[in-house]
Amino acid sequence: MKGDEWDCWLRRVRGSKVIQDGINLHGYQWIMKVPKKWVYPLPEGPRAKTEINEKNFVLVVEEMDILSHIKNRSAYKKKVTLEVLRALYTMLTEYLLIDSVYADNTTFCKDGRLAFVDTEYTGDTTQPVGLSAIGQYLNREMLALWEQFLVHGLQ
Repeated sequence: MKGDEWDCWLRRVRGSKVIQDGINLHGYQWIMKVPKKWVYPLPEGPRAKTEINEKNFVLVVEEMDILSHIKNRSAYKKKVTLEVLRALYTMLTEYLLIDSVYADNTTFCKDGRLAFVDTEYTGDTTQPVGLSAIGQYLNREMLALWEQFLVHGLQ
């Protein structure tokens, strides 16, 4: 299981870098961000154990200062604009961010930006990006626009 743990953390680190490159490429820094992530081996000696295996590595993640669950859901209703919606659609579809379609995985922060906090499944071609999931978090006006994106893409 040692390799599985390392691979899981490494996918998150790599995903974070891919997402940051996409944010930079598109100039979305004012709309969204992604935490830097690092994997460190734990020192030799007694280690924490789960039901399945001993932990050999730790994932360290940059603090994003995210909103609480309730405030995040409210922010999706109030703060999502056409520009935010376009940027989110672009990132989700270009980088195949299958887990980032959920508000708890792409959450608003106190600085007003969205943070992609779940970065493990970036570029995953084994399943479609469930774009329709975003709709449940949006207000009526933004939902109508999102549904247009789903049908016609960005135009």
